[in-house]
Amino acid sequence: MTETDMPNKSEICFSTPSSELSLSLDIYKLFTELLAPKGTKSNGVINYDDAIQKVKVFILAHLNEKPTVQRLADTVHMSTSHFSKVFKQQTGFSPYDYVLITRLNRAKELLQTTEMTVASIAYETGFNSESNFICFFTESEGISPGKFRKLTF
Repeated sequence: MTETDMPNKSEICFSTPSSELSLSLDIYKLFTELLAPKGTKSNGVINYDDAIQKVKVFILAHLNEKPTVQRLADTVHMSTSHFSKVFKQQTGFSPYDYVLITRLNRAKELLQTTEMTVASIAYETGFNSESNFICFFTESEGISPGKFRKLTF
């Protein structure tokens, strides 16, 4: 085959139906990756780190509210079931458990660094009542919030 017998690149890319199909599929894949709000793809694997980090920040900022799984999933444009699965894979905790752990850690921080009342801390961290907070804290930490505060000062 001589050089004049060989088709040029534009003929290969655009004249044959299989090349058009291949090009269409490549364009489709590109658009899919660019428009996917769930995470970034690398080597065919979706990376959800940014999405989960965004949810963690949201949880911390809205700790005194009642963040539902639906609301958390909406922040990263996922269905609730997909979000719950991804969140558990990424953090090792269900969204609900993560919220409770975050509340507990924030409460411990406030007990150590402020002179807020236990009741104020309970409401600040999203618990329904002071007694609910005290029970949860004591069960989780093995010590009451008041005793915990005395140990840290």
